[in-house]
Amino acid sequence: MAKADYPYTGKQGECQYKEESATFKNTGMMQERYMSNEKLKALVNKQPVTAGIVVTEAFRAYNNGIMTEEFLACSDEKMNINQAITIVGFGKTDKTMVASTWCSEFWIARNSWGSSWGEQGFFRLCMDNAGRGKTPYGTCQINRFPSYPIIE
Repeated sequence: MAKADYPYTGKQGECQYKEESATFKNTGMMQERYMSNEKLKALVNKQPVTAGIVVTEAFRAYNNGIMTEEFLACSDEKMNINQAITIVGFGKTDKTMVASTWCSEFWIARNSWGSSWGEQGFFRLCMDNAGRGKTPYGTCQINRFPSYPIIE
C-alpha cells in the first residue's frame, strides 16, 4: 500500500492491510555477522537496512555533521551494541564537512530518538576503514550485525 493510502493516525485501530494492494512482500529476514562497506552500500541502494551500534555519551550530544571514531570512541569490539538504527543512505565528503579529522565517506542513518535530535532524527557516521585498525566492525560497529528483510 502506498503511504498516502494508509496514513498514520496516532490512534489505536484495526490493521487495514490488503494483500492485493501490497507493493512488495516481506518473506523473511537476514542478519549477517559482518558486512563490508561495498556490500552494505549495494544493499542500502535497494532498501533500508537495520543495524546495531554502540552509542556513547558523545553520540547523545550530536547536533549535525559527520561523526568519526576519533570523536565517539565507540568501535572497540569489546563494547556492547546498545542501540538499533536504520541505515537509509550514504555519501562522500569534502574537507570542509569533517572537523579535526578526515573522513571520505559516511552512512546516513535514522535514530529512534525523534526529530528534535541530530539532523531531524538522522545522523551521519564515517564509514572509512571498516574492518581495519580502530574500526574492526566499522565506526560504532555499524557493519557488525546488519539485518534486512527478504523482499519479493
